[in-house]
Amino acid sequence: MNTIKTILIVDDDEMIHRFFNLFLAREGYRITFSRDRESALHSINSQAPDLIFIDINLGDENGGLLCKDLKDQGNLQDIPILLISGVELSSDECKKFRADGFVTKPMDIRNLKELIKSCLF
Repeated sequence: MNTIKTILIVDDDEMIHRFFNLFLAREGYRITFSRDRESALHSINSQAPDLIFIDINLGDENGGLLCKDLKDQGNLQDIPILLISGVELSSDECKKFRADGFVTKPMDIRNLKELIKSCLF
């Protein structure tokens, strides 16, 4: 049975929302958006996504710390989380935040498509 995968995008940038909406909807994914920690936690508790993208610069918050907090919760540790950043993150930074990887802006659609598939399948 082929189930639709849900991807949560946690980012306060409307352009990123549009990009993911156009790109991922066309690929057959269900996309949900959150702009901050509180709405992300509400969204995750309502229906746990299959994959989460979190912007490292999430307004006044550090998206990396949100990633770490989510990974520290036993029931969420197996959900892949990818950080979004305007600069390349080191593997040490990814490990510090317990992220499964990162995507650098601007995003390459082909690489992003492969990364998503590797996380979901």
